[in-house]
This record gives sequence, structure tokens and C-alpha cells, in this order.
Amino acid sequence: MNAAFAEERPAFVRAEPFLRATTVLGGMANTIGAATVLLAILLAREGGASATSIGVLSAMIGAGGLAGAALTPYLLRRLPMRYVFAGVGWYWTAVLPAMALTTDPYLLGALGAVLTLPFPAWNAAVLARTVAITPEHLFGRVQSVRQLVSRLATPCGPLLAGLAYESFGGHATVLILLAGAPLTAVTGSTLREPRHRIRQSID
Repeated sequence: MNAAFAEERPAFVRAEPFLRATTVLGGMANTIGAATVLLAILLAREGGASATSIGVLSAMIGAGGLAGAALTPYLLRRLPMRYVFAGVGWYWTAVLPAMALTTDPYLLGALGAVLTLPFPAWNAAVLARTVAITPEHLFGRVQSVRQLVSRLATPCGPLLAGLAYESFGGHATVLILLAGAPLTAVTGSTLREPRHRIRQSID
């Protein structure tokens, strides 16, 4: 792979506002989401939860993602894309504070499932618009940039959540995560749905 070929994919992502914004937003969302899962487990342990109940908690969060995937076609048919792009952050902003009110593993699992619910629709909406504006020969490379950002961001969530929990406690960690949720919401609210297909690559 020569230098120009390697540079083409990040250059295209940087040059296209929608791709640039959604790549950053995806990284932020993965960080917050991964941090939330660990925080739910830590809060449950704080309340004396058993290993079995923590396993149920984790399964409930996973079930929330599956339910969100099942609802995605329905949501995308009925909601304007601008609502989908902005909605996840505002949704998290509304739901996250409830985690500070309980250490019950089943309530935390239910909250985690609720938090996970809209994310598949957001991913599907972003992917559909990415396909629409990305030249075919660049699509795989654009997705590889996104995957790189996502994979770098995801492990940061549990690390930050663990450090914050150890330093400040569970309630403060919820507030720290809550500070990030409106940022994703505001950034998502500024997204404009691309209305054209870009056929040429960035030189």
C-alpha cells in the first residue's frame, strides 16, 4: 500500500462533514456505552449483587440491543433522520440519571437495556447515509477508519468508568457520564442529512 492510497481514506472522511461528525460521534457513543455497562456492574456489586444477578444484568443489556435491532426498521420508516441522529444523545441524557438512584441489579439491567435500545437505529441510519455519499471504491476504507476509531474508543469507556468510580464513587461517575451525553446530543443535532452522492475521491 503506497502513501497516497493509505492517505485517501482518512482524507475523504475529513473532507466530508457528515462522515467526520458521525465518526467522532460513534467513538463518543461507544465510550459512553461501554462505560455505562461497567458502571451498572459496579453499582450492582456495591449493592451486594450476586454473580448470577450480575449475569442477568448483562443479559438484559444485551437483550436491549437485540430489541433495538428489531425495532430499527420501524423507527427508520417513521422518524426523520435528523431525529435519529440527535435523539440518542438526548435519550441518554434523560435516562442516565436514573442509574444514580439504585443499586438493584435488575433495575440496572432494565436501565441498561433501555439505554441500549436506540443505538442500532442510529448505526443503521448512519450506515445508510454513508453508503449514499461514499464512492464504492472508498466505502470499505471509510468503514475501516470508523472501525479504528470505534475500537480505540470502546475500551476507553470501562477504563474511565473504573477510574472515576474508584476516585469519586458511583453517583459522581453517573454525573461524569451524563456530562458526555448532552455533548453527543448537541453534536448530533447539528448534523445535516446529506442529499447527494459523492462519486469522486479526494486527490
